[in-house]
Amino acid sequence: MTAKRSLKLTANSVTELAKSGFAGEAWDTELPGFHVRGGKRGLAFRFFYRNKVSRKQSVITLGRFGVLTVDQARKESKVLAGVVALGGDPASARREQQREAVRMEHSTLLAYLDGPHADYLSKRKSGDHTDSILRHHFADWMERPMESLTVDDLRAWVSKKKEDGLQWATVLRTWATIKTLLNQAAKGGVIAANPFRNHSIDDQAGHLTDDELAEAGTNERQPLTDEDIRCLFAGIEAYQEEKRGQRRRSLKHGKQHLQCLDSATFVDHVAPYILLALYTGVRPGDITGLTWGHIRDERRTIRKIIEKTAHKRVRRGRKR
Repeated sequence: MTAKRSLKLTANSVTELAKSGFAGEAWDTELPGFHVRGGKRGLAFRFFYRNKVSRKQSVITLGRFGVLTVDQARKESKVLAGVVALGGDPASARREQQREAVRMEHSTLLAYLDGPHADYLSKRKSGDHTDSILRHHFADWMERPMESLTVDDLRAWVSKKKEDGLQWATVLRTWATIKTLLNQAAKGGVIAANPFRNHSIDDQAGHLTDDELAEAGTNERQPLTDEDIRCLFAGIEAYQEEKRGQRRRSLKHGKQHLQCLDSATFVDHVAPYILLALYTGVRPGDITGLTWGHIRDERRTIRKIIEKTAHKRVRRGRKR
């Protein structure tokens, strides 16, 4: 049976209890509900109360003696007693705070990106690329709860990207990835709402200079010069020669099952991928989505509805 004592809890009296190895409960004679409980791990300050509405009894552990002083524990008990007197339920409120802390821990940008958003991205052709964009460009936000993000964070992010030399169109595309993530989190109930729902990154365009705005507009895309094309082909050939050299070294070290690439026109998919984009102007996503059904051998042409247009057609068809 647990031993119970009543005495005024002071620094001296509690110290004596600790030295004696007291293993029961010592209740303060001045503040109802305030007491210490002794056990194998020492003394712990606690506060007992009965809820005025439900009449349910509850005990709140305040902290251990040595970490918390008697005066600190008494002050906290007085605060809790005041809450109870007004009809409050401190234990219930504390449990809610703990649940909220856990929820906030699991609602960080990184936790959501590794969890629900990973499933969302897995269903999209460019999901892996989008994941890389988010982790690279929003690395400073990864450990932040999504609801803690503010407009000041947005302004700082835009300024940082400008300092890094990103063109405005690239900033806009990058921003779209985080906007989609936050909208999905709000839709799924992980957060109450997108913290940037009432703010547009376009508002930050006003901070650009006239030259930057011009560069982000019609002047952003420039045709390749002869020198650009020469350097591009030189880079492709240098890449392929490096791959051929790697393969020769592998064969030399006993990997005879591998094919020699010295006579191969293309060592892998990289060169034809780049050349196809150069000669046709097809977007990367559309190149990735090509099938043999899109190839017209007799005319040596490609016939394909681009992904962007195909999606619009589907939406219009559903409206009908």
